[in-house]
Amino acid sequence: MLFDQILRKYFIFLKEAEGLSVKTIDSKTLSLDIFHKLYRGDLKKISPNRMIKLKQDIRQYSSNGKILSLKRVRRTLGDITKFLLWLSQQTGYKSKINTDIISYLSLSNEELAKTYISDRRDFPLVEQVVLMCKQLPNETLLDMRDTAIIAFLMCFGIRNETLRTLKLGCIDRISLELKQSPLDDVKTKNTKENHTFCFRFDDYLVSLIRNWVNTLYTHGFSQSDPLFPLSRFSGNIDGTFAKRIDLEKDFMRSSGTLNRILRQRTEENGFRYYSAHCFRHSCAYHALLCVENAHQLKAVSQQFSHNTVALLLTTYGNLSMHQQRETIQNMHFNYANKFQL
Repeated sequence: MLFDQILRKYFIFLKEAEGLSVKTIDSKTLSLDIFHKLYRGDLKKISPNRMIKLKQDIRQYSSNGKILSLKRVRRTLGDITKFLLWLSQQTGYKSKINTDIISYLSLSNEELAKTYISDRRDFPLVEQVVLMCKQLPNETLLDMRDTAIIAFLMCFGIRNETLRTLKLGCIDRISLELKQSPLDDVKTKNTKENHTFCFRFDDYLVSLIRNWVNTLYTHGFSQSDPLFPLSRFSGNIDGTFAKRIDLEKDFMRSSGTLNRILRQRTEENGFRYYSAHCFRHSCAYHALLCVENAHQLKAVSQQFSHNTVALLLTTYGNLSMHQQRETIQNMHFNYANKFQL
């Protein structure tokens, strides 16, 4: 019970003093749950050996039958470290916890370096997206919505959580300017307000977005209704739903809903499935290919809600598999060009 009381006090500190969101605090709760399960000693008697043992146990900790990834281990140790540092300043613990001992929870330099290696994410090229949209069914409102989602992801590079919470009034039907404001209940990263514009990679993709917006107004949707509304299902048949039959004026309930739509639409029509976030990478890749000057680079950076150009380049500017493949395939192996390193 004592530990639960300490945690409640710590979570109040995170919310009221640190200003963290409930979602962020929940993620730290998972780390501290692991700490509570594995650490059996007195919190007033932490020692180097106990910290080393705890670190080893976390490396081997199994969640749902799977060992934690090294990145998850790093986050867990970081959350525990921050908690213990906070605890070391609380009454009854100030003279008991040596902050130097907490540093024994650090990963080795080699392990730490591995956690910062970015996963090389594959993504569709714009030509593939256009072909996909042209070959997907486009007869019903559901068809139009799902195809418009793919075009929208490609041309705006928007995050999954943001897309599903957009209202029809967030987008200008003429200029296609998109306002992403938390004041309109739009979920944005770090609760930032963003104004973005459509990347016109292909006229057909742009037309799909514009036609979808106009179609919603034609069918009686208002500016406060979702831009990509939820679909409802027909009745339960033999324990399974038959199929989606109509649209509701309601928002998608989770990010998983959007990815399920993408998986169903692409795989049932013979295309490779890409998650919503893969389209964000694709959008950034093609936008950076078109940049000609620093002014444009800054504009692209702002499109992705990055405070600095460096963040854009670090996140999306690494040589992609597409670029690497194209570069290698176009090399001439006749040794005529003797480039000196």
